[in-house]
Amino acid sequence: MVSGLLFVIRSTLAFSLVIVMSASAAAKAIEIATIERENDVDFQKDILPVLRKKCLACHNETDADSDLVLESPAAILKGGFEGPAVIVGNSDESLLLNVAAHRAEPIMPPEDNDADAENLTPEELGLLKLWIDQGAKASEGGSESIVKWQPLPPGVNPVYAVAMSGDGRFVAAGRANQVFLYQGQDELGRLSDDELVKQQAAASPGIAHLDIVQSLAISPDGQQIASGGYRTLKLWQREPVLARHESLREAEEGLVMAAHGQQVVVGDSAGKITLHQGDKADWQAHDGAVYALAISQDGQLLASLGADKQLKVWKLSDGTELLAQESSGSQLVWQGNHLAVANGPALDILSLDGDAKQLISVGSLTGHAEAISAVTPLGDNSLVSADAAGSIRVWQLDELKQLRELQHGGAVAAIAVSPDGSRCVSGGESGSKLWNLEDGSEVATLTTNVALRDQHQRQKFAFEVAQQHVANAKKDLEEATKRKTQEEENLKKVEETRKKADEDLKAKTDAEQKAQKALQAAEQEQKNGDEKVTETQSQLESAEGDDAKKAAQEAADAAKKAAEELKKKAEEAKTAATKATDEKTAATRTLESSDRSLERAKQALATADQAIKPLQEIVTNKEAQQQSDEAQLKQAEERDNTFVLQTTEIDFSSNGIQFAIGTRDGGLFTFATSDGQPHGRFHHQEAAVAAVDFVDDGRLLAVDVNGSLCEWMLQPRWSLQQTIGRPDGDSPFDDRITALAFGPAGKLLAVGGGEPSRMGELKIVDVEQGTIQSEIKDAHSDTVFGIAFSPDGKKVASCGADRFMKVFDITSGELLKTFEGHTHHVLDVAWQADGRGLATAGADKVVKVWDMNNGSQIRTIEGFGKEVTSLDFAGTSNRFFAACGDRSLYRCDTGGKRDGIGTGSDFLYSVSSNLVGDWLVFAGHDSVVRMVNADGKEAVEHPAPSLK
Repeated sequence: MVSGLLFVIRSTLAFSLVIVMSASAAAKAIEIATIERENDVDFQKDILPVLRKKCLACHNETDADSDLVLESPAAILKGGFEGPAVIVGNSDESLLLNVAAHRAEPIMPPEDNDADAENLTPEELGLLKLWIDQGAKASEGGSESIVKWQPLPPGVNPVYAVAMSGDGRFVAAGRANQVFLYQGQDELGRLSDDELVKQQAAASPGIAHLDIVQSLAISPDGQQIASGGYRTLKLWQREPVLARHESLREAEEGLVMAAHGQQVVVGDSAGKITLHQGDKADWQAHDGAVYALAISQDGQLLASLGADKQLKVWKLSDGTELLAQESSGSQLVWQGNHLAVANGPALDILSLDGDAKQLISVGSLTGHAEAISAVTPLGDNSLVSADAAGSIRVWQLDELKQLRELQHGGAVAAIAVSPDGSRCVSGGESGSKLWNLEDGSEVATLTTNVALRDQHQRQKFAFEVAQQHVANAKKDLEEATKRKTQEEENLKKVEETRKKADEDLKAKTDAEQKAQKALQAAEQEQKNGDEKVTETQSQLESAEGDDAKKAAQEAADAAKKAAEELKKKAEEAKTAATKATDEKTAATRTLESSDRSLERAKQALATADQAIKPLQEIVTNKEAQQQSDEAQLKQAEERDNTFVLQTTEIDFSSNGIQFAIGTRDGGLFTFATSDGQPHGRFHHQEAAVAAVDFVDDGRLLAVDVNGSLCEWMLQPRWSLQQTIGRPDGDSPFDDRITALAFGPAGKLLAVGGGEPSRMGELKIVDVEQGTIQSEIKDAHSDTVFGIAFSPDGKKVASCGADRFMKVFDITSGELLKTFEGHTHHVLDVAWQADGRGLATAGADKVVKVWDMNNGSQIRTIEGFGKEVTSLDFAGTSNRFFAACGDRSLYRCDTGGKRDGIGTGSDFLYSVSSNLVGDWLVFAGHDSVVRMVNADGKEAVEHPAPSLK
């Protein structure tokens, strides 16, 4: 025991403080700096930040060690078990200062404390001492002083949250107070709260929150984004992609069309041409049907071919006829001031004179074996044409010669060339192809309908989950059947034991009865012997004469000896009877115990038997669901695999990034120019698309043969739909919203957060109504960091700084299971697709895998260099992705495997994958948003925007 000196200090406030000063303790005391300042120390600004950092983890309203709360001057003066923590005006006798300076036991913060709190510095101790000596006063305006918001400093761009849509097409990433939106290599823009933009007089939109974005989630259908900040939840709704829909005229057969920007021209079977550009204008153009229309590249001129075998050129703005000449052509296209007219297999090249009064024949391009079906300009002085046999030819106009020939493999109905001339797309009834015009190679055959592909993937996901459900249900039934068999075997054993116990009791009862009879007989004989002794003794006493006395003595001795033997015999009989009774009693207890065991065994068997039928029904239902999902999968697979782009029209965007294809069934599809990867699908009408044109790089116009016009927004946009709570006003949320998760149906949103060291907040939001549907009270005792809905949407898992992961019933809020095992904050939770497995990420540098059915821990995955911050399961597999503070992205599985598949240049905070788990996004402190496939390859990076 260390020697020391005991001081007892008492104050006039009835405060007592016991301080043990030892030689070793004194040697380790922390120096208290002398602080000089003109103004008083402010608790809110100067003292509370120190206490919050180094003391409040264990001394707060929720978790108050020794009943001591250090969150306000009033609480400090009230103190705890030992009385006030501070003596106003007397820092030397104040417990708080002495234990913080390690001048008294117990020293604070304790060594190796769970909160990793560090000792107060000499300057912090000096500030605390001065505050006490100045009267330990509260801040002016109280502890609830108004928060003064300041702009975030430039360069504060950590990405705390990323979210990927289920189809993998869109990514949302929070940087500072902004939410960036991405699609592959393209930035789509930023979510913008117009009110905040006005308040901050921002030069450009793109401000989503007042403070740093802490959490993000995208609804399963990709239509909504939820973002969480300080005491504020925002719901963003995707805007309709159809910007305009109108009918240009009543439907009729034989309509031909051309489009250029907002200009749409329609020619009908009566020879009338109608211009739709703001106000409608029309004029009689031909005697008979209009066969073909072409708008010049500058949008000033219109050329038309008609059944009257006339080729005419018009001033498009007002329909003024500029020239007319005879032509039997069927297709035409402008190339600068040249007009190419397809006439059977030949392509006649006509030059427009300077006054636009005459088309002069330059020559004819020949080589096609079949009638030319499509023609388009290439660069400034070339053309590309195609015919019904699938031949595609590249022509140079200066020398009227063929440069290259390609084979489409079927009749070509439409053709288009990218603005830079490097790519060409050809299409017809047999499908579409993307070509590299520089070397004539085929880049891609365009077969993907993104809507059908997404349906295929979703149905495949559903089928795989159904398979897992069937396998799990069969396993449950098999285990239940085994339990029943075990209970049947156990019942047999118990029945045998009971039978033996019954037989033994009968035997023991018979033995006891015999023993009792023997005892009765022995006792009677003993009585008789005693009577004989009495009788012989009496005879001895009355005998006269020596012979008589001698004979009487001998008789009395014999009777006495016989009586002693009978007594011994009776005692032996009594012992035997007692033993027999004890054995019977024991046998009775054994039988009674066997009866109880038999009853329990019967009940256990009945329970095991009763469990089988529901499980059989579950198996039947799951198998039926699997069969249904399998049938739907086959249908989706067939639709996806057999889809053909029956192309009618093609157009490239002016920036050359993408092109659009219109189809015979009214479909409209966009693809990447570089490799033909699908971008999007827009459902037009049921009629064939007759004209397609990019109004600009963000809008696409399409007209079908029935005259129905649609204008589409190519880039998805989300606008603010609902704001719940305010950072500086009323809010249902107490602090930062650190976790968000949509339910599988997208109708509910789980929101997690809470004030650090005080409480964990878990609330369920009705997305459609934008209201708090329910709150799970006392979900956690500290901040919630991660949330995940169960795949069936009936449960929600949450985890937090209190080191627990818990599962609640969504409807009732009932706590279903508690999972304990982490030794530090639990930072995220993810649910396996079959609903049986869960994984949690810990600040203790491990991932734990759990069994939902029995609440057990399956395994711990170690080897991470720092805190594991985020998890997401990959599709229906047992694999999951884990982001880690050691800058690495890991691919793990529930069996314990762990592989590094990606890295950042700093601490990683978040990872999110698409529905099927073949594409994911991760980000962290370096602000770079990285998208990779499931193997960590094909990386796409989006760095933070430049500060310049």
